[in-house]
Amino acid sequence: MFVNFDNISSTKVRTCERQARHLIIDFINACCKFQDQGGITIGDGCFLGHNVTIATLNHELNPKYRANIVPNSVQIGKNVWIGSNSIILSGVEIGDGAVVGAGSVVTKNVPENTVVIGNPARVIKKIDA
Repeated sequence: MFVNFDNISSTKVRTCERQARHLIIDFINACCKFQDQGGITIGDGCFLGHNVTIATLNHELNPKYRANIVPNSVQIGKNVWIGSNSIILSGVEIGDGAVVGAGSVVTKNVPENTVVIGNPARVIKKIDA
């Protein structure tokens, strides 16, 4: 299931409670999608650009078991900025203060206070915080 935020276009979101999870975010832009069966945690002060997708489900690689769904949570730290059209895949942890460049596909953990870009996303610089 994807939760589509099409109707929130450029609106500040303060609080959203869903299935006993508490979420405080400074900004979610239009068309973001959350596939949250594996669990999503987003820290305070985060910014999500247009059309960001956070997916928490994957499938087995072995063709015999490919129909099996494998959930894994996504953890996003505080003050993270995720650029437009980025995709965050299951099992990823993004550290506090990190920046994900627009259009990136994040397949591995992102250290705190770093900038990542690309497909797959790679660290390009450290942020002096």
